[in-house]
Amino acid sequence: MFYIIADEFGCDWLCATPLKKIEREWDQTKWIVVSSTFFIIPGAYYLYAYTPTTSIFPYMLIVTSLVSANYWRNATRGWRRNLDLIVAKTTFSTGVYISAKYVQSWSHLIPIVTLLCILPFLYNGSTKCVNTDNPAWIKYHFAFHALCSIIGAFILRGSINN
Repeated sequence: MFYIIADEFGCDWLCATPLKKIEREWDQTKWIVVSSTFFIIPGAYYLYAYTPTTSIFPYMLIVTSLVSANYWRNATRGWRRNLDLIVAKTTFSTGVYISAKYVQSWSHLIPIVTLLCILPFLYNGSTKCVNTDNPAWIKYHFAFHALCSIIGAFILRGSINN
C-alpha cells in the first residue's frame, strides 16, 4: 500500500522494490503535452489583464504547465515525473485553498465545486485505463487537464476583488 501512495506523490524512490518502468510513446503523449499547456491560458491572461497582482496562483499555473509538458514530452519514470506530480498537487491544493478562502461569489463557487466533483471520475478513469493498457486513458487525462484549467480560470476570476 505504501508504494502506491509514494508513487502517487512522486516519491517512488522511497520504495524498497523498484516499480515497473513506464514509458509512453509520443503518439499517445502528444495529446497530453497539448492539454498540459492549457494551464498557461488562465495564468497568462490573469497576469496580462490584472497586473500588478499579489497572487502567486497564476504563476503556479504557468509553472505547472511547463513542468507537466516537460514530463509528457518523454514520459518515463524519473525526476521529471516526480517533479510533475509534486508541482501539480501543490498547485491543485493551493487552488482549492484560494477558492475556499477568497472566492465568495456563487457564480464562481458553483462551477468550481461542480467541476471539482467531476475530477475524481476522470482521474480514476485514466488510472484504470493505464493499468489495463487501454488507450482511452488519453481521453480521460486530456479532459482532466482541460477541466483543471477551467477550474483555474474560475478561481482566478473569482478571487480578483479579494
